[in-house]
Amino acid sequence: MVYPQDAFDAGVQGTVYVRFVVEKDGSISNIEVARGKLPSLNAEAERVVRLLPKFIPGQHKGQRVRVHYSLPVRFKIYNQPQQSAPALNEPTSADSNPMQIYDLSEKLDELSGNVIEKPEFPGGDPALYQFLGEHMTYPEDAAKGNIQGTVVVRFVLEKDGSVTNVEVARGKHLSLNAEAVRVVKLLPKFIPGKINGEPVRVYYTLPIRFRMQ
Repeated sequence: MVYPQDAFDAGVQGTVYVRFVVEKDGSISNIEVARGKLPSLNAEAERVVRLLPKFIPGQHKGQRVRVHYSLPVRFKIYNQPQQSAPALNEPTSADSNPMQIYDLSEKLDELSGNVIEKPEFPGGDPALYQFLGEHMTYPEDAAKGNIQGTVVVRFVLEKDGSVTNVEVARGKHLSLNAEAVRVVKLLPKFIPGKINGEPVRVYYTLPIRFRMQ
């Protein structure tokens, strides 16, 4: 595995969950990112999984079978030059790496002892889902095909609360994915996430449910 340069420079770490099928002969197929982080980390995790040799295949009642397999691929930066990790329970400064993106949904040991304020949509979740409902249009092809489901969108909330780097973390249908991304890009500014009172860049994951009425 090679740490993507853009992710390394930004101090982005975390786990990418890759899902694939182990065929009856142990070979790997149908590789996809089930839950991603940064696009470059997702691509590297998928690239490395494609290099895996054959598995010992799964069996059911003595017969070889095709099996779904989920693999968490952890990206962690060690010994960053000119940067030391804060000691446990030692407060950190959000300005130590102004480009770093925090995932406050995960338990981060390096943030232990810090006061963390998670980002929030003005008016809370009810206002957020009301906004989505008012601005979302059900794609015509999905409606005709009676396609329903949840699209999980992931994006970055900047220090000023604005939305950037919108991507589909877990998709459903091409037109549903596109509509989910379109609506998320319309979102107004959030109340930003903070560490020790200082605004920070934060990953935000939003499930958007498409349901036929």
